[in-house]
Amino acid sequence: VHYVYDGDTIRVVIDNKEYDVRYIGINTPEIDHSPDSPSEYYGYEAKEYNKQLVDKKYVYLAKDVSETDKYGRLLRYVWTDTYNMINAVLVRDGYANVMTIPPDVKYSDRFLEALAIYKVDKQVQILILIFIAINLL
Repeated sequence: VHYVYDGDTIRVVIDNKEYDVRYIGINTPEIDHSPDSPSEYYGYEAKEYNKQLVDKKYVYLAKDVSETDKYGRLLRYVWTDTYNMINAVLVRDGYANVMTIPPDVKYSDRFLEALAIYKVDKQVQILILIFIAINLL
């Protein structure tokens, strides 16, 4: 990965040529790429987390049905190894929402599972905080 634009878009180098890649199946908050488009809440946090996961690392790209989006970016699932699909990791860890757009739905079940894990983790965190608060009273 040569550059991380935001939480769901990266630039990669393949055979000495650069390509912009948009992660399939997810959407992260936007950041201010231009003065006309203000940042959305949590946009920079999503970008920084994506950087931690992929910046300056080798990744594996997997295509679904569509080759590119309307901006000419490659549409891909991004993997750091056999088990870690970054698209799903971003959902699981609360930095992305699920946004599947047919016909690119191969891993939509995986994204919904990641979202369910995130929601359970959040509920557990809330219960722990309640338990701590009760014990401090």
